[in-house]
Amino acid sequence: MNKRRLTTLLAIAAITPLAFTACAGGGGGGQAKGDPNTLTILDYYNNEPDKTLVQTALDACAEELDVTIKRETVPGKDLIQKVLQRSSSRTLPDVLMLDNPDLQEIAATGGLAPLSDYDVNISGFADGILEAATYEDEVYGLAPTVNTLGLFYNETLFAEAGIEPPTTWDELKTAAAALTSGDQYGLAFSGIATYEGSWQFLPFMWTNGGDETDHTTPEVA
Repeated sequence: MNKRRLTTLLAIAAITPLAFTACAGGGGGGQAKGDPNTLTILDYYNNEPDKTLVQTALDACAEELDVTIKRETVPGKDLIQKVLQRSSSRTLPDVLMLDNPDLQEIAATGGLAPLSDYDVNISGFADGILEAATYEDEVYGLAPTVNTLGLFYNETLFAEAGIEPPTTWDELKTAAAALTSGDQYGLAFSGIATYEGSWQFLPFMWTNGGDETDHTTPEVA
């Protein structure tokens, strides 16, 4: 019954991406025994309105499955440290939210259970979603929603400067320099030294022909 509940929870909960932890048995992934009517969840949606929106989705799952959900939220920057600590002490929750760049690292610790253990149907998902959640030929999580990045520009500022929206890297650099004045920056994106900064940077790097396995190339620079 707990296996069915975990599978259904993963399928209908609107948070991304989710993974099952090894030995999930209710009341803590590190326990082989536990209350089969209780599921523990750890995620990093600890800010509003996301925290409440996710809680609403989880409450709907809990009602449908007739289970009690015990949820813990932590700041995104603290998640991996928390997960590694709880993995070493075998106190992981039943369901864990991870950013896909971190999933393989956690799967390598043995702290996650592959979705094949729960007969989760992974057909119909885009290859990129499955590849991001695959470690040693096993899929460990699914992302019900996926987003990407785009550049927005201020039409008024462009018109005042007589600049057309850039379509190349050189044009972007030129436009950004022309629009930079005082406390106004011609181009801005999150460069915070966490998973968020990496996520923001990678699409720019890939678009320019760079690769994360070698940060010394001109394309990455």
